[in-house]
Amino acid sequence: ESNNFLTDARVGSNCNAWAYVGGLSGTRSCHGGTSDTYRYCYIQPSNRPTTFNIEFRFCQGVTISDIKIGVPHDGHDAVKGKLQYMNNGVWTDAADGTRLNQKSFWSGWSKTCDGWHINNPQAASSNRWRVYDYETESNQYISGFDMTYQKNAGLLLPTTDIQLQKVGSAVTYPEGLQYPSSSNAQKWNLRKCSGDTAAACLGHGSAWTGTNSAIVSGDVIAWVSKSSGQVYDCAGATCSRQPYPPPSGHWGTPFRIFKVENGRAASAGTPIHLGDSVYFYGMQANLWKPSHIINCGSSHCGGSSGNSIATSTFVVDIYRARPAASPSPPVTMYVKYDGNSAAERAFGFTPFFQNNAESNNFLTDARVGRNCNAWAYVGGLSGTRSCHGGTSDTYRYCYIQPSNRPTTFNIEFRFCQGVTISDIKIGVPHDGHDAVKGKLQYMNNGVWTDAADGTRLNQKSFWSGWSKTCDGWHINNPQAASSNRWRVYDYETESNQYISGFDMTYRTTPQALLPTTAIKLKKGSTYATWGGGLQASSSSTAQQWHLRKCSGTGYSTCLGKDSAWTGTQSPIRSGDVVAWVNVNSGRVYDCAGPTCSQQRFPPPNGHWGTPFRIFKVSGSTAAVTGTPVMVGDSVYFYGLHSSSWKPSHIINCDSSRCGGSTSNSISSSTFVLESITPVSQAAQVNSVTMSFNDRGDKTLSASSRYEYASNGYTFTLSGWTHTRNYAKGFLRNQPGTATAVVSGLVPS
Repeated sequence: ESNNFLTDARVGSNCNAWAYVGGLSGTRSCHGGTSDTYRYCYIQPSNRPTTFNIEFRFCQGVTISDIKIGVPHDGHDAVKGKLQYMNNGVWTDAADGTRLNQKSFWSGWSKTCDGWHINNPQAASSNRWRVYDYETESNQYISGFDMTYQKNAGLLLPTTDIQLQKVGSAVTYPEGLQYPSSSNAQKWNLRKCSGDTAAACLGHGSAWTGTNSAIVSGDVIAWVSKSSGQVYDCAGATCSRQPYPPPSGHWGTPFRIFKVENGRAASAGTPIHLGDSVYFYGMQANLWKPSHIINCGSSHCGGSSGNSIATSTFVVDIYRARPAASPSPPVTMYVKYDGNSAAERAFGFTPFFQNNAESNNFLTDARVGRNCNAWAYVGGLSGTRSCHGGTSDTYRYCYIQPSNRPTTFNIEFRFCQGVTISDIKIGVPHDGHDAVKGKLQYMNNGVWTDAADGTRLNQKSFWSGWSKTCDGWHINNPQAASSNRWRVYDYETESNQYISGFDMTYRTTPQALLPTTAIKLKKGSTYATWGGGLQASSSSTAQQWHLRKCSGTGYSTCLGKDSAWTGTQSPIRSGDVVAWVNVNSGRVYDCAGPTCSQQRFPPPNGHWGTPFRIFKVSGSTAAVTGTPVMVGDSVYFYGLHSSSWKPSHIINCDSSRCGGSTSNSISSSTFVLESITPVSQAAQVNSVTMSFNDRGDKTLSASSRYEYASNGYTFTLSGWTHTRNYAKGFLRNQPGTATAVVSGLVPS
């Protein structure tokens, strides 16, 4: 017996859960059989020594609208049970129930008996519900229940525990963005001030602690960390950590929050729900400054007039415990001049080390093309760099430039995905040219950001066979920042400038799967290919897919609801609803039957073969709902059958086709989400033809977006009011602006 059973501590990451709570411990026996008489759980004797509840917990706020509870047979007809929900820590009555002939809801039940029916007319939302004090006649029995609920995008309250998410990362106290985890450092409250000025909010604790109304666009809030109880004060480019409620003078603490719709701030007073996109701006010297927008990178958060709404948008998502991602093993790559020219291509890294002029941005997309794992010596005197390998350590080096150092010399790295460089050691040829300096930096939102400085280190301590006594350079990086671009900035030695190579250790960072992430669906050594089934790997966009995500949960909320797909950008988790959208065609596989058909995206009404539920697979077991799905994970998919999810209708591919079938199993239908190596500029498509004449004569909402794709390009249409056959596509017949935005273009 318990009044608070399904707690955070008990359910952990299994946030969708239910429990029978109460009854005599050790005496509950449950049976299934061929006769309805023996399909039940025995709870306790007729004197009811304990209160028996049926408790439910959900990953987000829901409304339970109906629940029916069955009994085994007459003589144990249901007597009572009240539906309640948790409201600010208190169980609150929602609706009482009545007896109901059990055959009216379980039509095949052979026994004549009365179950219990609760119909709830209230719209209250909570993530915790229960049927309180359930009772039957005589000895207490239950034969199961039918429960109907609706997920709600709950209103954002000042007491709601949330994560502030941005492109697969979460704001983490006391730093910036990190991979989402179960750490309290990623749990925040957006506490609300009852006033709207510095005078009303600073130095007035009760203006914050006494305000519990739902947050709307334009409200004044503060980011309060649940791990520390402190706030981020973002008066400058790096937020400081300050007390809450904010005292007088702390004008960097209050922010104004605005919901973001179609890239723009919603009007003041617009309700904000969990799952919405928002942005924040702050004050300067006690006055609101809308251009002082709050943003976060991998190392810190801060306010700046250089930030924009488009690049500073966060998703307010309910906080939930998440299993930590398995870290990748560390990798060490090295370059050492030993007479072996292959050394420069060590570990699959392409070198750009001959005669590169000084540059602050060398390993660009245009330069590396498909060679996304690359490194370069950048700077030094063009045309004078000479590299030697030989039998003597004295002659194993690259000469960079003379002692007056006319250029800044950097060692730059680029990776195919985000990594963390943890350690780098740089060697010199001999004494007289000992290392002097060099700082490790990473690219953060287009800006080189300091990670760690270095120190001299006896070279024999890391190259034990080196014959000369000299000091190299060692940088140990304690930060967990992730980026695909790193460099050792302003490397210098004594006298004339030399380098004899480096050892660099890095660890790949888990990459969250987004609806816009281009991936390949790998099975064994082959890949799902548009227009057929599994084929050998190629660079064709026919093997490239987006797993576009629906904000809804099934048939009624995902079909014929274009904006539910085109407006959803949050990271994909186990249990989400997705569609396989091919990059080449912009169309989807519809797998209602054993051979998938090719249909348009977003899916119209009736196309129930298009949406799939995705689940991460560990071993041969599906991960719990809510588990983050990362690039590189193994996953499986199942589909709808008519209007209902059918977990046994699993999606699979063979050499000729893909399709859905109840004969497929998880173990034989698992795909690996493989990242795609960027295509070089030379391989880009130079022209493309796109038709928008596929919708007939329809009236549209000007606020909706419509997405098409072809040959790797994405076309996003917004502001249009109609489609007409005579216009061969979209038109607008009222004042205003309609646009077609093309994404994926590469400048020449």
